[in-house]
Amino acid sequence: MQVHVVPGGWALLAYLWHGYRHYHRSALKVRFPMKQTRVIAVGGPGSLMLHTLVIAVPEILLHINLRKRWPDLFGRLTVFALAVDRLLPIMPTSYVVIERAGNST
Repeated sequence: MQVHVVPGGWALLAYLWHGYRHYHRSALKVRFPMKQTRVIAVGGPGSLMLHTLVIAVPEILLHINLRKRWPDLFGRLTVFALAVDRLLPIMPTSYVVIERAGNST
């Protein structure tokens, strides 16, 4: 079995210039054509906003680590972001690609 985690199209926003590689579900299905390959979307608008506003912009642009400065607040925001992702399963920031061994195209 192989498991690959790759950034989705929305990751470009979340990682700024650090995330120049990103993939879409249709492109992954072409790259991994095995019959039993499964592509799972991960993330959503909550985690996208959390990562962009609390991690990417402050850490990459301003060199301020808000996660270390306010770990309790970051923890609560993470729980909220994951709840939003469950309610709005759109805008995935990553994909998990699972290939089972022994499958043929």
